Amino acid sequence: MRQHYQNIMLIELGALGAALVIGLIALLKKSTLFIFLALYLLVVSLLCEAIILWYTYRQQEAIKHVIRAMMLFLLSTFLLFFL
Repeated sequence: MRQHYQNIMLIELGALGAALVIGLIALLKKSTLFIFLALYLLVVSLLCEAIILWYTYRQQEAIKHVIRAMMLFLLSTFLLFFL
């Protein structure tokens, strides 16, 4: 039987894989746009992980992941507008 959060796991792995590929492309092309895209994909991955942890009744760890995702999102957005 499939768990109800299995689709979220696939989204998390997809976002993490895409962030890895886009991050490598960003390093090779020296493109800041790709760097920010990779950072935002990491935020999506962290949020998906937090949702999975919330569904598995590990709320404290889920809250930590949400805080990490918010901090990474704020830092990335700040750098995007001021660089």
